[in-house]
Amino acid sequence: MEHNDFKNKILLDLHCHLDGSFSPEFIKKATGDSRDLTILNKLLSAPDNCCSLTEYLTCFDLPIKALQTKENITSGVLDVLSKAHNDGMKYIELRFAPSCSMEEGLSLPEIYEAAITG
Repeated sequence: MEHNDFKNKILLDLHCHLDGSFSPEFIKKATGDSRDLTILNKLLSAPDNCCSLTEYLTCFDLPIKALQTKENITSGVLDVLSKAHNDGMKYIELRFAPSCSMEEGLSLPEIYEAAITG
């Protein structure tokens, strides 16, 4: 199929992990991380030679750290939706693990509300 064949297609994502889709800019702002965006991007991506699930899951350390406030959850959803929109996405189903956002005291209802607000 030629690249141009996708020109009139509707883009959709039925299984998008919120915490695996953040921009490095969002992570930098949400966590206060001072590292260069190139380094953050590497930390958010599994290496080509990833050998285990444990190694792969380290890519989620910073995103989970970022999802500990209502404001960051809302901003994180907006970050992912904005990028999807800019990429031409017409429909997206976001999923995440709300219980991972409870490390600093948020309740599940607060987490759900913050995500829905985003």
